[in-house]
Amino acid sequence: METMQRLFKAVEHGYNLYFAGVLKEAPVVDRTRLDHLVSTYRNAGLNKVSQRFLFNSFMNKYVIHSEQWNRWLQDRESGLVDDPRLSASVLKARREWRKLEKPEINNGRKEEEKHSEGKKDAQIKRKKAGQAARSGMRPLYDAYINACLKCGTVPKWDYGGFERYVSKQKSAIKGKYDCKNVTFRVAVRSGKVTLKARMQKHIV
Repeated sequence: METMQRLFKAVEHGYNLYFAGVLKEAPVVDRTRLDHLVSTYRNAGLNKVSQRFLFNSFMNKYVIHSEQWNRWLQDRESGLVDDPRLSASVLKARREWRKLEKPEINNGRKEEEKHSEGKKDAQIKRKKAGQAARSGMRPLYDAYINACLKCGTVPKWDYGGFERYVSKQKSAIKGKYDCKNVTFRVAVRSGKVTLKARMQKHIV
């Protein structure tokens, strides 16, 4: 556990230096070593109650930080800000980016105004549909995280990555089997957390 704690602090420090611009690369090597060590502890089967308690406590902390690091990496790679740890800068950059994406309306042309309004309505509808889908996926993601914690497994995805993976799998299954809907549930088999798909041919 002491080695794992030291590695965690090294990874955390490495990400702070990377996002601050001191390091050119994220601490991928140390994080891979930490993931491997976590898997080793999980497969070893801790017999003592105190050891299991310490390991589960560490896993809770590591899962939270892993999601945060992945989210920061996405913000950094998207080019929004140099240091995504500064939440105010991220929010400001996102607001400015949305403003750039909005089409300019020529007040002298009514047709362009109508087109812009129609486009805005469509964006609102897509946004509402996306929010509904995301809110519906949150319980599944929570069940996935809880299963990973119980098994001592490091989650593969943060919420954004999980959402994209499930959506991609759903589209692929619909296209392949010509079904109307696909639902997923979390399953654990041989200590591994997986997602099981269920196809629905007809909507009742």
